[in-house]
Amino acid sequence: MKKFSAKWLHRWLGIPLCLLLFFSALSGILLNHRELLVTCNVPNALLPADYRITNWSQAAGKGHLRHQGYDYIYGQAGVWRRPTDSPWSVAQPANEGLPAGIDARKVVAMQSDSQGLWLATQYGLFYRQAQRWESIPIPDREGARLSDLQLQGDSLVLMSRSHIFTAPQSKVPQWQRHELVAPDDYTGALSLFRLLWALHSGEYLGLAGRLLVDAIGIVMMLLSATGLYYTILRSRADQCKGQDKDKRRLGRLLMTQYRWHNGLGRWLFVPLLFIVLSGWCLRPPLMIPLVMGKLKPWSISHLSSDNPWHERLRALRFDKYTGEWLLSTSEGFYRLSSWGSKPYKWSVQPSVSPMGINVMEQLAAREWLIGSFSGLFLVDEQQRRVWDYLSNKEVDTSIRTRPTSRLMVSGYVSRAGDSIHLFTYDEGLVLMQRGQAPSPRQLLVQPSEVAEMPYSLWQYALEMHTGRLYQPLIGKWGVELFVFALGALTLVVLLSGYIRKRRA
Repeated sequence: MKKFSAKWLHRWLGIPLCLLLFFSALSGILLNHRELLVTCNVPNALLPADYRITNWSQAAGKGHLRHQGYDYIYGQAGVWRRPTDSPWSVAQPANEGLPAGIDARKVVAMQSDSQGLWLATQYGLFYRQAQRWESIPIPDREGARLSDLQLQGDSLVLMSRSHIFTAPQSKVPQWQRHELVAPDDYTGALSLFRLLWALHSGEYLGLAGRLLVDAIGIVMMLLSATGLYYTILRSRADQCKGQDKDKRRLGRLLMTQYRWHNGLGRWLFVPLLFIVLSGWCLRPPLMIPLVMGKLKPWSISHLSSDNPWHERLRALRFDKYTGEWLLSTSEGFYRLSSWGSKPYKWSVQPSVSPMGINVMEQLAAREWLIGSFSGLFLVDEQQRRVWDYLSNKEVDTSIRTRPTSRLMVSGYVSRAGDSIHLFTYDEGLVLMQRGQAPSPRQLLVQPSEVAEMPYSLWQYALEMHTGRLYQPLIGKWGVELFVFALGALTLVVLLSGYIRKRRA
């Protein structure tokens, strides 16, 4: 590469990327501190039209529960209810007592007993007996978010991403923590994708690692700002026809910006290169081989734990026919007969999107409905077979599927015969029959307030970081290629700047 070509690439690729890199770094810093942003919202006006919630889309609806004459709809939009005997009435909010932040009131599970309602968000447990939710003391989760809630007999069963907690049903429950036994196939290894994700965010080394990556993000923001400012000053200096005093002032400003830009880029080139490379590999197509490989984290890592299920638990269901528990985890599906018994691998392993499981319903003995952004699957344990509910074709579970499918399932409502009411991410509430395309339904009328709700700041940062926020400008395929293209171009800018400086 010639010196002039490196200079040309660095300038004319870098200038258009400045704003994208600035906001990519800023959003990455925000993503690193979700627990600090749970009460922070973004006005609805700052969202593109594609983000407008219609018919409980965008995961606003996750589940449905009928209790004491009311239908309750819950999900990322909180809790809403309408009288059961008025099927076409508009749902009203039922969020009194829940935190104000959208991210803090995202519901992961809701259950009912004879007296009232139990509700679990990612960060808290609540009970409703009258017209208001009351916060219930929860156990020390070691920072892990809650992932599920079940009622079994007179007991509460609360799942975090690392432990199971049980207690008698009470407003002041006496929790007992259960650390599940390692299964026979446990090695302690994590997917290369998960490890690289943790390295990219700094999570691999806990808070210290996240702060270190934050500092690199700030450097990227400074490089973007100083590079853009230098270009503007250089253009003004070239056009300046004023006095020598003005030229000298612009010259000093130019030299200051040049020194900052080159100094930061030179001394922090390696960490900047690593952050860009690691982020580049976390999206298709480069992520595909990373999902297949596994590696055990170092003992110094925050991901290393004596608990074999650390950050691996996702959902929990009780099998009323066998008396066992079915676990959905990041390592697949397992069964266990008691909290102290050894979990064993489920006889079949349907696909679940990395974004998490959203439907896990038992239809009959040894027959389950499993849904996520990877689609909806009917599982027959006895025959050890899995069918894609949309195409009604048997699935080869040894073949990995795409993280998202045409049917992005975000929740479950009810089943009547062969018909199932589901929440999907794109179309909201739909009616679906096996082997047929889903059709939208207004079974639970969405109030206008849901469409006008603010957006979680953390989720907004995620949409920006992945490029989905730019879909109105670059289209769906542009979003698919956004991270790959941005990563490739940023690598060219970094390398051309480094080569230019080395040859200067």
